[in-house]
Amino acid sequence: MKTKDLQEFLERGYLQTPYIIIRKFPTVYMQIPIHRWELKEHFSEGIFILPVEEEVLGYEEACHVTFELYHQENPEADMCLVLDKDRARFIGKNGSGFDEKGGYKYGSVPWGGMLLSCKGEVMRVNEPHYVI
Repeated sequence: MKTKDLQEFLERGYLQTPYIIIRKFPTVYMQIPIHRWELKEHFSEGIFILPVEEEVLGYEEACHVTFELYHQENPEADMCLVLDKDRARFIGKNGSGFDEKGGYKYGSVPWGGMLLSCKGEVMRVNEPHYVI
């Protein structure tokens, strides 16, 4: 399957952490980049963290809050927040995103299958969902 040049996707904010992965179908995933607000003029796709959230909560916790709000808007989706190449936080269709002790539920970063952009473009097939 033909995919566009990776550099084009990188320039649009894809394939680099943090991002949200939504499981559309078995083996088909959509990536939604998460950006700092000050990059809003540079990127047209993805979700942007408000400066006040980052200032009050810190960057990583603001990513968690953004992820939770996105899941509330899309409760029927299985999704994860990928914070780095080794750490992903999962929320299932039932909204369960916490472990038995009330902490975030982490797992390994999804890999493989077909990875789509927000616009439905095929970015990667059977490869890692990140480059950076």
